[in-house]
Amino acid sequence: MPHKAARASPGDVSRERCTNVAARAHAIAVPFFGGRSYNSGMTPSESLPLLFGLAGLLNPFALLIGAALGWYADARAKLVIAGFAAAALSVLIDVSLAASGVPALGGYEGGPLAVMPFRFLGALVIAALVHAIRKRSRRNRR
Repeated sequence: MPHKAARASPGDVSRERCTNVAARAHAIAVPFFGGRSYNSGMTPSESLPLLFGLAGLLNPFALLIGAALGWYADARAKLVIAGFAAAALSVLIDVSLAASGVPALGGYEGGPLAVMPFRFLGALVIAALVHAIRKRSRRNRR
């Protein structure tokens, strides 16, 4: 018979509401999440390779959106906006895919805000590269 979580009052964060026995050992109660548990099982040595890989810096959603926004940017100052917009949209895509049951790209189980700076940097670099390519191709045509 599966273990059922104890019903806790909203102010009581001392009890874990985690019903998965394997995750219960790594869960801690965080009061500003309404008493829900957060999985803190990933160590920095496990998460950094993921953040520099497909989950973060090399995320294909962020890179594609950053490249498209970099192509249409008409000034270098707009590349920062393009990088931030691409990172935010890629996080929204990942969250919506996770809500529909599709596993996270890159195998990262942390919060979406942890990958945001890495996706911003990746999207900013690719937007700058695509912007430079487009400017160079326009100069050569004239």
